[in-house]
Amino acid sequence: MKLWGGRFTKEENQLVHNFNESLSFDQKLYRQDIEGSMAHITMLARQGIVSEEDKETILGGLKGILKDLLMFLAEVIVKYARNLSRIVRLLKSSILIFKSIISFKTIISELSLSSGKPI
Repeated sequence: MKLWGGRFTKEENQLVHNFNESLSFDQKLYRQDIEGSMAHITMLARQGIVSEEDKETILGGLKGILKDLLMFLAEVIVKYARNLSRIVRLLKSSILIFKSIISFKTIISELSLSSGKPI
């Protein structure tokens, strides 16, 4: 995945390439990244490097980001489940139709055998 692409004609700089490469890890480790940032800002406040007020503001922002990400992921999961449910219903319908066709062919075949005449 790349943040940008297709707009530029020159080959991308290695630094830009490296930045894009980190996105796959960021997607997997977002929770740990945010929780690590929360622990870090708490430590900075404990050491007197940032004020309690700034710490609370930053923690509130980080918690908001985490909440937004979790809500987004929940929406994705719900959509996936809905689509999966639709697929299962379609497969069940297809199986029923297939069974009906086989049953119909079996009945035709049996009628043909019992009468001795092809139907």
